Amino acid sequence: MNFRSVVLILVSAKVLLHVLVLIFGGYGIFRDELYYMANTDHPAWGYVDHPPLSIWVLDAFTTLFGDAWYTIRLLSALAGGAAMWAVLRLVRTLGGNIVACWLAGIAFLFAPINLAFSSVYSMNVLELFFWPMALILLLKAINDPENTTRWLWLGAVTGLGMMNKISMAWFAIGMVVFLLVTPYRTLLRMKGPWLAGGVALILFLPFIIWNLTHDMAHLEFAMNASQNKYAGISRADFLSGQILLEHPHILVFIVASLLLLFSGRSSWKERMPVIIFFTALVILLLKGQVKSEYMASSYTGIMACGAIYLSNSRMLWKRRLLAAFVIFYIISGLALLPLAAPLLPEESFIRYNAALGIGPENAESKEEGLLPQFYADMHGWENFARTISEAYVQLPEEDRENVVAWVNNYGEAGAIDYYRDKYPLPPVLSRHNAYYFWGLETLEDRNFEMLLIVGGTAEMHGEYLNRVEEVAVISCTYCMPYENNLPVFLAGDGKPGLDIREVFEADKNFD
Repeated sequence: MNFRSVVLILVSAKVLLHVLVLIFGGYGIFRDELYYMANTDHPAWGYVDHPPLSIWVLDAFTTLFGDAWYTIRLLSALAGGAAMWAVLRLVRTLGGNIVACWLAGIAFLFAPINLAFSSVYSMNVLELFFWPMALILLLKAINDPENTTRWLWLGAVTGLGMMNKISMAWFAIGMVVFLLVTPYRTLLRMKGPWLAGGVALILFLPFIIWNLTHDMAHLEFAMNASQNKYAGISRADFLSGQILLEHPHILVFIVASLLLLFSGRSSWKERMPVIIFFTALVILLLKGQVKSEYMASSYTGIMACGAIYLSNSRMLWKRRLLAAFVIFYIISGLALLPLAAPLLPEESFIRYNAALGIGPENAESKEEGLLPQFYADMHGWENFARTISEAYVQLPEEDRENVVAWVNNYGEAGAIDYYRDKYPLPPVLSRHNAYYFWGLETLEDRNFEMLLIVGGTAEMHGEYLNRVEEVAVISCTYCMPYENNLPVFLAGDGKPGLDIREVFEADKNFD
């Protein structure tokens, strides 16, 4: 079997797996997908919690193929297939054989975090492609250092990767470390690496400028996330979380990569992905209070290098042991599949999860419901929007012009915006992340006399408003507990001195 056949099989398997999940499961649109769709309605060079590239890609795709949730997921599946191709291409660029391609491809296919990233759309699934592509281009550049074009391509992919997700900067730092600690440091006397850095910086510059003109919003977001959402994550939690997210057998690839790193028979360029991986690991360990999934893309290099080392043995007993390892990897990967991709019906998943002895959990210190947060956040959004719509249409027609929905987070706000074409819905205000800036723009253009407030209590809202009336309750079975049994209040008649814009600005929430 040749390389093209392996690529065709593994890329097809990756895409088909997620298409089957869409056909037989999928649950529904994800909280972040609602937010990303809202971002496409507000094109910009940056957003509070991420750079803009993933939004541009989503906007182009949904403009061509529609914005149904399963269409958005199809984009994720295709991006996952592209990432699989990049991983296999990396193995070949490093000199790996067909066996190494199969090993790396199977590891990438069954890593739970990769399954999860390809099951919903976000910047994460695109980063799974950018990281191995950057490794490939770095290898080609150091193989032909006089070729300026190769360095320019490396800079372009790195810069675009950073415009997709900030963590691509860890690759850039790792590349610098690699050049400094290896004999390739002589390349720093040439213009190629500097050109690559310059191109990456130029491509990333719009996001820097956006932050400078928006009070360093992303920096505030990152600091708040570390101090609040991720405050309970220790470095031990971060390290232990790698095992389940990447599949327990990833330890074999890590050990194999370390053996390759310290092997006298391997070249420095073969060790390069391992050096960059451990650079990223050290950065995150020093930072602390980060989610384990932040390392996901860097594991593509470990899968490639580990697979190459494992595939090099010609001893019969080792090859038999490797075959047994692959078979067990596939079986255990299939067993873990329902935990990472929304394949099983909800009740079946709950029973399966209980049988495995794994309770619902999340990395954000939030109360769990029947489903883990990843799956819970795929539930309840249409009912949320429909309930708001029912409360809205009960108002006299002349009053609807002066009503705005005041909600807690970007998921709730995104649901209202996403289902606006299906249900009559008011404008929406939320202080959460990018919705904060959009809300300020809304309040500049319009003055609202009445609010449909989601959550809280009548007493709480009565401190600012004279009229507070509960008009609905939003309920859902499988969503996160804090999205269930939410009261909806029709409120107005602000108390003397109340300025809704001042209240909104004071309620800003970047996390």
